[in-house]
Amino acid sequence: MTQTLAIRRVSEYLGCEGWSIIYQDFPGGRRSGVGRVARINSALERIYNKIPDILAVKDATLLLTEVDASFDEKCEEKFRVWEEKIGLLLEELTIIMQYPVRDFRFGFAYYGRKHSKHILPSDITTFRISPEGKVIPE
Repeated sequence: MTQTLAIRRVSEYLGCEGWSIIYQDFPGGRRSGVGRVARINSALERIYNKIPDILAVKDATLLLTEVDASFDEKCEEKFRVWEEKIGLLLEELTIIMQYPVRDFRFGFAYYGRKHSKHILPSDITTFRISPEGKVIPE
């Protein structure tokens, strides 16, 4: 399982669950795009130095999801940074999306071990990705 394939599988799963995928950041991919994607990318780069792998919106809720082999100190730091400046991102997305995005949740999808020494916070929506590519909510 590669991170790229895992991001695709989680995005497909979220789409089937009624989430609109508004942004994906693939490893080694260029961060650009056109229209709304370019505006979201620009907002993410202005606000954060670490970009989430998937942004999805459902109703007025934003789901910021990180996809990785396991939860470690790098992931922990990303969630901390994202939470510190979430208000700025919600404001920008409300303008870009042209409808209110008022709330947020964090998601973490893993395709290896759930975590090493780091305990995944309970307020993060967690998904496991099987070797066959099936996304399983936990």
